[in-house]
Amino acid sequence: MPHRYLERQLKKLHLSAERAPDLSGWQKFLAMVSEAYETFDRERKLIERSLELSSKEIQERWDSMQANQRLQNAILAASLGAIVLIDANGYITEFNLAAEKMFGYERKDVLGASFLEKLFPEALRSQVTHEFAEIMENRVPKRIELQSVRANGDEFSIELSAAPVPVEERFLISMYIRDLSEQKQMTRKLEEQQAIVVTSSKMAALGEMAGGIAHEINNPLAVINSLSSQLEEIMQEPEIDRELVKEMTVEIVKTTDRIAKIVNGLRSFSRDGSRDPLVPTNVKQVIDDTLSLCRERFYSSQVRIDVSDFDPTLVISARAVEVSQVLLNLLSNAHHEIAGFQDKWIKVDVRKNSDSVEVAVIDCGPGIPAEVQRKLFQPFFTTKEVGKGTGLGLSISRKILENHGGSLRYETAQNHTCFVLKFPILEKNITKDLSHAS
Repeated sequence: MPHRYLERQLKKLHLSAERAPDLSGWQKFLAMVSEAYETFDRERKLIERSLELSSKEIQERWDSMQANQRLQNAILAASLGAIVLIDANGYITEFNLAAEKMFGYERKDVLGASFLEKLFPEALRSQVTHEFAEIMENRVPKRIELQSVRANGDEFSIELSAAPVPVEERFLISMYIRDLSEQKQMTRKLEEQQAIVVTSSKMAALGEMAGGIAHEINNPLAVINSLSSQLEEIMQEPEIDRELVKEMTVEIVKTTDRIAKIVNGLRSFSRDGSRDPLVPTNVKQVIDDTLSLCRERFYSSQVRIDVSDFDPTLVISARAVEVSQVLLNLLSNAHHEIAGFQDKWIKVDVRKNSDSVEVAVIDCGPGIPAEVQRKLFQPFFTTKEVGKGTGLGLSISRKILENHGGSLRYETAQNHTCFVLKFPILEKNITKDLSHAS
């Protein structure tokens, strides 16, 4: 027991070390000494217990940290995606098993190495550096699609999700990497298959209209044949009527132009335009070329076709072949649906809005039931009888319009069946330039 503590207790009893206490005073003194000793002993035991608990807690925490590390290593190893950790200087601090398989490196060979040099081709390193500088500066995750490089030098596409991770007083960047090679290959195959389907759809449409197109060409050929015979007779007369010859030759030129227009429309429609660039395209020209392929068929079916008045210099950014395909598909659908009507008509209505150009194809039908509207643009859905349609027309048409930055919709506000093609409007200067060129 501390000496100062005893002195304080003696003073409470009015005792000192030089003065002999009486018996009762010593009894009180001994009692207080005993109490003080017991208090001291309890405190000693508490301290020992605390030290014992602290040691146990430290061990438990260490064991927990070890268990967490083992769990982290197990998660990294089991992850199907490549996981790479880098520090603020771009050096690799972790490289899991999936990353080893993806890039062809062993973990021990890349730890401490620059991730730029190991994972990216030289031409892209400045871009990647910029992207990661933004991640560290803004402290926000980012998803990037890039070209990466394997240990053998082969380049391949990846999707990289990078996020800053706070560790004590510093930041690491965690990268989850997905190999897109297989996905890209599948996308290419799907595009090729879709191109085949589109071509088949176009050929089917042309097949349906073949009779009308043949008639559309035969008529002007008959006119040319007749005029040529008349010219031959005129040339045998002693006096040639030059004015009559001039009129007949002008008519022949006009008729051959009509045939050329049909042939050009056929040639344009039948080619694959999916890889063509989006270029300023005259709306009237596309509509005229499309109608040249089906006008005779509609005429023979007693279907009246009307086109609204609009600015003939109106221009959109488009692939003319694909727009013609969509229009022809809608016109063919309309022709099929109104076959049983008495007064059959189809109207093409062109509207220019502040930010778009809309081309509406309207027919005399009463509209499409609500339960069918919900399925209109689903692949393989068709209301035609078996053998008359694949159900791919509208789904492909919508995709084509979306690739143009526009849309294809069914217009419910109309009293008749109406589909609307919407295209973003071109800048005024581009439209003006093309108008002058026209």
